[in-house]
Amino acid sequence: PGSFTGVRIGVALVKGLCVALPHIKVVAVNSLDLMAHEFAKKNLPAQNFCAIQNALGGRFFVREYASSGAPLGQAALVRELPVETKVGLRAEALSEADVFVECPPTELLEYSQKLIKENAFVDAKTLAPVYLRLSQAEENLQKKEENMEFF
Repeated sequence: PGSFTGVRIGVALVKGLCVALPHIKVVAVNSLDLMAHEFAKKNLPAQNFCAIQNALGGRFFVREYASSGAPLGQAALVRELPVETKVGLRAEALSEADVFVECPPTELLEYSQKLIKENAFVDAKTLAPVYLRLSQAEENLQKKEENMEFF
């Protein structure tokens, strides 16, 4: 999850670098996974939990994690949050979050190094953004098309 433009630019930049420097290896970092890693490392939870991000419009990006921080399923877009402990980014200040974490660049670097040690590289040629919802412009167009009457 992230801004549509930001994610597109980031992926395009990585792909461009890999074309110019084909020896570069890439690890993909999911922001929900990063939050879960940070929470599990600092809080040592005894139960499963969910990482959440605000998707706007009363919706949330969520993914469930084991107490170790390992993902238990795919990320999803939901309107109702699960009952597990909910972890959110401090910067978002979601009232729905039970616990807040901060993910400064040093934590992103640490998590990336963990993925490198796990040999979790992705093929830069097939690297693509994963969108859990349509962009606001696409949602507006879809609503407009649904409301149009054709003669």
